[in-house]
Amino acid sequence: WPMACAVAHGNLPAIRALLEAGDDVNEETIWKNAGYRPLEVAALKGQAAAAKALIEAGADVNYQDDQYDETALIIAAANGHAAVVAVLLNAGADVNLACNEKHDDTFHPQEQGATALCTAALKGHDACVALLLQAGADVHKANGNGLTPMELARCEANICERFSPAKKELGKYKYEKVATLLRQAAAMRR
Repeated sequence: WPMACAVAHGNLPAIRALLEAGDDVNEETIWKNAGYRPLEVAALKGQAAAAKALIEAGADVNYQDDQYDETALIIAAANGHAAVVAVLLNAGADVNLACNEKHDDTFHPQEQGATALCTAALKGHDACVALLLQAGADVHKANGNGLTPMELARCEANICERFSPAKKELGKYKYEKVATLLRQAAAMRR
């Protein structure tokens, strides 16, 4: 797990040293009691420079993990790491790959069968939504429950209605930005 730790902390000298010592950039490693490839760790922790270094060393940007078929792009978008999303898109990540439809109870039910755009919309990450749309993400592609990114954003905005006034306003603002981006993209792609 030294590679996973180096990536999680964005330690580029350590990453390069491990790669030079023969670490496989596409080998799954144990990190936080789960199996991750180094690029997935970079996506999870928002380490854009580490992601770029791993890609330059040959990391597979479209690898889908064995358990949920998640990609580094889906992970970065779900966590709001726009800089990592940009690195992955620039490296040719497929914006329309979806994770599988059967998750265990640790996943939000709306994330089943979701693309990166679905997860970014669901979480209200407008910068990620904008980048994904610019890269050609399908604004109409539904998740495993048949919900489009717009419907996911609407569902989450409605959930925010139950919170305190401050959280309610923040949620409303966040999801209105996402909805505006999705509406504009849908109108342009007709």
